[in-house]
Amino acid sequence: MGRPGLTMNKKFRRLALEVGGNAIARGHLELLWDSAYESGDEIVGDVVDVELAADWKGSSGSLAKAMTNAGFLDESGGIYTVHDFWHHAPDYVASRRSREVLRKKARPCDHCGGVFHSADAKSKYCTPACRTAAYRDRHSDAGVTDGIVTVTNKNEPVTDCDTTPSPSPSPLNKRIPPTKVGLSELETTWLTRMREGYPEKQPDGTAAPYSAPGSLIKPFKRTLKENKITPEELAWCVHLYIQRMLGSKRYVKALATVLGPQKVWEPELDEARAMIASQQVSA
Repeated sequence: MGRPGLTMNKKFRRLALEVGGNAIARGHLELLWDSAYESGDEIVGDVVDVELAADWKGSSGSLAKAMTNAGFLDESGGIYTVHDFWHHAPDYVASRRSREVLRKKARPCDHCGGVFHSADAKSKYCTPACRTAAYRDRHSDAGVTDGIVTVTNKNEPVTDCDTTPSPSPSPLNKRIPPTKVGLSELETTWLTRMREGYPEKQPDGTAAPYSAPGSLIKPFKRTLKENKITPEELAWCVHLYIQRMLGSKRYVKALATVLGPQKVWEPELDEARAMIASQQVSA
């Protein structure tokens, strides 16, 4: 969008004179800038690209020429660029450009060494499996045991997680509780296991956030419906999220937040499904 006072600029007045008025000039400029901001690129292209972006219906080449003469475009070898694009572009355009450059940049995975791409500057691993394997490697010399992590309401050491969890008692292997209002028996089972698996304390010893049981029913059902996942898959995602946070000594968010619109649980979905499949094969 043009800055306030654009219509008072001598470049704009010249363009308006050539194309037939302030409203016409401003409309074509705004359309051209919108296209450039969306792509995050100051290069518009040739004459056809310029006039398509600006929705020009006049004689071919006349708008590109008028914008160049006025100083809104620069031309070199038949290719047009927006003049001083990065000086005037909004901050979100520069951020989008940075993410796109980062996404195209190849990076080695910290675990397997394979090349991967990510728009997240903090990403270190090419897949969730590599992230889990790296976690095992970091804790292999610290007395961490293999097997599924049992995250209970006790301040006990966190164990590592294998891709073949055992059927030993854990928050995800318990009796079926009475059905809660608004939930099926299966949904009640897995929601209860998620709640019972939540730690009472954060890694630093402070109290973990508490979510009242009644406040979880609606976000739980909404998450299942909107993401088309099973209660078991969601329970395992939450379980793996807790394990990852406690293992890296990071803050564990409240269960209501994890089930909320931020989808805190979603990065664990692939690994959760793999673990469920492993259990089914073992059974």
